[in-house]
Amino acid sequence: MDVPKIEIKLDATKVVEDVYEDGVADVLKEVSTIGVDAVKTLKLALFPLQLGAFFQDRLTRYFSEALHRVPLEHRVAPIESTVLQISEKLRVQEEGGIITEMYVALLECAFDKRRFGQAHPSFVNIVTQLSADEAILLDHISTANAKIYFGREPIDWAQTSSSIERHFSEVMFKSVKLDWQFFINPDVLAEPSYLQIYIEHLVSMGLVSYDNDRPTELAQAFESINGQLQPAWAIRLSRFGKLFHQACTGEAILRATASDRL
Repeated sequence: MDVPKIEIKLDATKVVEDVYEDGVADVLKEVSTIGVDAVKTLKLALFPLQLGAFFQDRLTRYFSEALHRVPLEHRVAPIESTVLQISEKLRVQEEGGIITEMYVALLECAFDKRRFGQAHPSFVNIVTQLSADEAILLDHISTANAKIYFGREPIDWAQTSSSIERHFSEVMFKSVKLDWQFFINPDVLAEPSYLQIYIEHLVSMGLVSYDNDRPTELAQAFESINGQLQPAWAIRLSRFGKLFHQACTGEAILRATASDRL
């Protein structure tokens, strides 16, 4: 006896729509004011058949946060490839971490027509390569002045701000208080012993450049004290590094949380 072949067609459209309506509808409604392309991009990023409910909910919050940072009149449909790349990274990032905040800031930038050009395509992958300490260090040296650090290799007396001041007080035979706007303060880092490695890595990515061709007066002053060589170098953000910092941090002050520790 031949068993008749029965073709079963499953139309998942209604299921998908129902899932989108459950928790994502508000964000889709807001994005729809930008245009059809923005809705299509967001749906691709949040497609429910690719994500578990937990990850979809997390991504939805990130999109909502980034979107609400941009005034209505300045919102624009972002480049699809940029949003999808950021979404892929955000799925596995812990909430509240520095690197997560950088991705959200970059997503905000992509939604803002005033800052549209700041969202360089390479920035997503650059954020991926950073540790939380390196992100903090970038923010720390983003001031107008070049910042000075001590030691080509880690040295014991340069691990904390207090030990640095104590070292100079001992060699100068008087109390020394440094103006930390001109120096890298190791206290901002979770692992200050890796400072030199962080700097080498940031320089290799083109985010940071050495400023020793124009050493500041402070660098010259501390180069030699009482005949003891004090190895000092000055660094600052490169032009590319400044663009990266503006796009991925904006005006935020980056500080490490427990999830950012090595």
